[in-house]
This record gives sequence, structure tokens and C-alpha cells, in this order.
Amino acid sequence: MGGIGSGPWGTARYYTVEESCVLDTAWLRIRGVLKVGLVARSTSTWTRGGEHVASIAWQVDTTEPGWEHIELSYTVRSRDQAAEEIRDHFTLVTSQPHFGGVRWWFACACGRRCGKLYLPPTARHFRCRTCYRLVYACQRETDADRMLRRAHKIRRRLNPDIALSRPPKPRWMRWATYRRQLDQADALETQALVTALKWLRLGAG
Repeated sequence: MGGIGSGPWGTARYYTVEESCVLDTAWLRIRGVLKVGLVARSTSTWTRGGEHVASIAWQVDTTEPGWEHIELSYTVRSRDQAAEEIRDHFTLVTSQPHFGGVRWWFACACGRRCGKLYLPPTARHFRCRTCYRLVYACQRETDADRMLRRAHKIRRRLNPDIALSRPPKPRWMRWATYRRQLDQADALETQALVTALKWLRLGAG
């Protein structure tokens, strides 16, 4: 799987959900491959920023009751670029939601039932989020980062070109609403700068 390293298992814990390749039972269900008595195979590809990150061949087999599973096949590369073929499999289990139907889960190697499996950079095997202690990127934001993200979100809502500090007013928006949102974005950016400077002074002290 191009671009994925095979470093120590523990190093994967420093990454986030957004940096990882994700295999999702909901994604498989939507494509109609999670059905009893079915064998389906395909290849999934991940991209980031328009560039290819990884590819994985998988096969779902639900023909044998009690042994429904998914097999994975991919290549990882170590830091010295040595390639290693990885073949792995996970049991597929089901539950019965109160609203009816059937819900499918992966049985992770740790014994947990999960809807998604993750392969962070430097990791060799897909595992659940708990195994790698993955967090979402927003959980590692500082207060200043969070304020800037909110300000950028407001500006993107006004105009996709967030490079513009004063984006033009959308035709459908009232002037009062437009000015209020710009003022809010300006206030958040100012507050973020003040917060960042405060922490720099504390660090210097």
C-alpha cells in the first residue's frame, strides 16, 4: 500500500483519525456486499489532497454461517522502503437494532466490536480507533486554533475563497447578517491572536 510505513505499532498512536485510512462497514453495506450468502471482492483506494495514498484489496465472504469475514491484502513499506505483503482477516458479526434490520460490525483483533477499522501512517495492520488511541484533529487544537477554524468556517460560508479577508456578500444574504458574520470572524481572529500571544509570553516566562 504505497505511502504507508510499517514502523513500530506504538508510533501510530500519535496520529489522528483524519490521517488514517478507514475501512467502514457502512461503506460496504451501501455497496451491497454485506449480505448473507455472498462473496464479493474489490479494491479500495485512498487519496489525500488529490494524491494517491494507499490501495487495499479486500474480499467479503458471508457464505458460511458463523464464519462471515473480510480478508485484506495490501503492501506496507518500512523506512528503508522494503516492501512487505500483509494479509489479514476480520470476523464480521451482526446485531439486531431495536428499529429492525441487521447491523454489521468488524471484530477487531483486540476483541472489540467496531464499525470502522483504521490504518494510521507507520502502522502495519488495521485496528479499531481504541487500539491506536486515535483522536480527531479538532481534539488536538489549541484554543487559538479552534477560534481560527471557526473564523475560517464563517468566511467559507460567505465565499469559498477564504483568502479574501472581506469576501463579497452572497446575493441571498441580508446586509445586516453579512456584516454581523464578518464582525464575528474578525473578533474570533483577534481573540485567537491575543490567546496565542498570551501563551507565548507564558512560555517565555
